[in-house]
Amino acid sequence: MARPRNRERGLVNSEEVDSFLDGYGFTRLDIGGLPLLQQIAAARDADVIAGPHGSAFLHCMYMKPESTVIEIFSPNYLNGYSFEICRVLRHRYVMIVGDNAPHWPYRYGKAVHVPYSQLRLALELLSPPQRVTGRAANLSSTFWIHVVRAIHVIAQKISSFVINMHRRNYRR
Repeated sequence: MARPRNRERGLVNSEEVDSFLDGYGFTRLDIGGLPLLQQIAAARDADVIAGPHGSAFLHCMYMKPESTVIEIFSPNYLNGYSFEICRVLRHRYVMIVGDNAPHWPYRYGKAVHVPYSQLRLALELLSPPQRVTGRAANLSSTFWIHVVRAIHVIAQKISSFVINMHRRNYRR
C-alpha cells in the first residue's frame, strides 16, 4: 500500500523502500485512490499487504485466511486495531516500529521511517505459517475463529452482491 506523500503519517523514505521491495516482487498501490469495489478486489487477491498504518488495513478482512499483513508505525503513533482481525483470520501479522531511544530519538513525528533491518526480517517470514495444534488451540479461540470466518464469508457475499449490482447499473 502506498500513502500519498502529503499525509501526516506518510513514508519518509518511500523511494528507498520502493526500490527495496521491488526485489521481493511487491506491487505498489494507493488503495485509497481506488473505488471501493476495486479496493475490496485488490485486498481479496493480495497474499501480502504492507505499508504505513492507516484505515486501509481494515481491508485485511477481505484477504484469504493465513495471508500476511505487515503494518509499519511511527513510534510516536501506535494503534493495533487491525491485529485482532489478523489474529482471528489467522493472518501472519508483523508490526514494524521505527527506532526510538534516548540516545537516538525519532525525529519524524507521526510520519513513518521504515527501518530496513526490521523490514528484511518481516519479509523473511513470508514462508508458510506453523499451525497450532493440541491444547494450544483452545475452544474459545476456535469459537471466535468460526465466528470471524462466518463474518468473512458474509462480507465476501456482500461484496460480490455489490459488485454485481454495480455492473448491472453500468450496463443500463
